[in-house]
Amino acid sequence: MNIKDLIPLFSAIALGAVSGYYIFSPGLKQIGQEQRLQLQQQQQQQQQQQQQTPPK
Repeated sequence: MNIKDLIPLFSAIALGAVSGYYIFSPGLKQIGQEQRLQLQQQQQQQQQQQQQTPPK
């Protein structure tokens, strides 16, 4: 099999990878931001609980 026979296959794979990145990238960024915000809220709640409970 010649390398020229594989060019359409590699082109299709590259095109799929690039288009998939551009399609899913904004959604993945939003999910990442939401998870970061949830983690920050949990950490703040834990800090508030630790400050409210007196040490034993």
